[in-house]
Amino acid sequence: MHGDIAIYGYPGRKSGMEVENLKNIYTNLLHSFTILMLHTTIREVGADKSIESIRKQKLPLANYYALGHIHKRFEDYQDNSRYVYPGPTFPNNFQELSDLKYGSFQMVEVEGIDIKTQNIEIPLKEVVTIELEVTNGLTATNEIISYIDKLALYDKIVLLKLKGNLAEGKTGDICFNEIENFMKKKEAYAFLRNISSIKPHELVRTTNPTDNIQEIEQKSSREVFGNNPHNFNKYHLELMTALSIEKHEDERTVIYEERLLSELKTILEITEIL
Repeated sequence: MHGDIAIYGYPGRKSGMEVENLKNIYTNLLHSFTILMLHTTIREVGADKSIESIRKQKLPLANYYALGHIHKRFEDYQDNSRYVYPGPTFPNNFQELSDLKYGSFQMVEVEGIDIKTQNIEIPLKEVVTIELEVTNGLTATNEIISYIDKLALYDKIVLLKLKGNLAEGKTGDICFNEIENFMKKKEAYAFLRNISSIKPHELVRTTNPTDNIQEIEQKSSREVFGNNPHNFNKYHLELMTALSIEKHEDERTVIYEERLLSELKTILEITEIL
């Protein structure tokens, strides 16, 4: 309590286990202004659908919802209530730095039931995004360094995003240690890279424009396993699909492992021996 302002809070729990509990708590509406602090995901924020979330209408009543957990800036209104994710105080990976640039917090002014908010960025370090297209893994290192050499990168966070179809060489031919050492000579504060948009030479050569990933995998598998009569090979496509299952955000490791093992046992027709 602070004067007529009441502050409530409920902690987050692993794997979104707090969601069910939030539906069963309530706040005392005798106060003129109520703040509810939550570390959870509301459905309207548009996060990964596999994450446990709650619709804002199911939350305990409050005037201002100070929300955490989702690392994005988001603000929503309903009647006299305000729902705010201020974003992380500092982005902690390539994607967050690329999307947000800086950390931030929320400045809130209250007059009666009127609420004014302002998102305040924390520009501790300048973020520079370098996006380059590469077509030759053998010459890419020199091309990247040549481009970087023209830039002023002192004390900046540098995000290097590479994309393109490799006509020659492979991703492993790009000497990232050499590029990182050059970044240090340029006195960059930090260096992060993303190479997920590079398509290897082998994939470019064998792929038709209309092929999707599943078709490519099936075509390659038939070439590799088609002439091998071993009985185990009949499982390979299903195993490839199962082993590509990703761990959901906030999913406990033990649940992820159980889910994966269950899928593998089904594919391999393994029954439990009691």
